[in-house]
Amino acid sequence: MEEEKKTLDELDETEVVPVDEKHETFHFPWAVAIIIGVLMLLIIACFIVIMILEH
Repeated sequence: MEEEKKTLDELDETEVVPVDEKHETFHFPWAVAIIIGVLMLLIIACFIVIMILEH
């Protein structure tokens, strides 16, 4: 009983921080999305230039 009560007292000393649901924990990597978008546009532009030069 003594040991059980001691561990419960120790647990009461620890502080539990509530999770704020409005706070966004995940941040989308916009820099990566912009780089991928620019690379896709460059690939499309290269395909268009290749198609034009083939004719």
